[in-house]
Amino acid sequence: MGSVVTILLGGLAWLGLWTGLYGVIRARRERRLRRCGVTVTATRATMSRGGGYV
Repeated sequence: MGSVVTILLGGLAWLGLWTGLYGVIRARRERRLRRCGVTVTATRATMSRGGGYV
């Protein structure tokens, strides 16, 4: 029983770690873009190469 609880809590801990890491990376990117004067980021309009951005 104790090993099942450990495995479940370990999985949740890894999920929390990766979620937090993703948030930190995204926040640093947004801060860096703002510091360089970028206020709006573009998103790709099409999936093909050479496509436009919105």
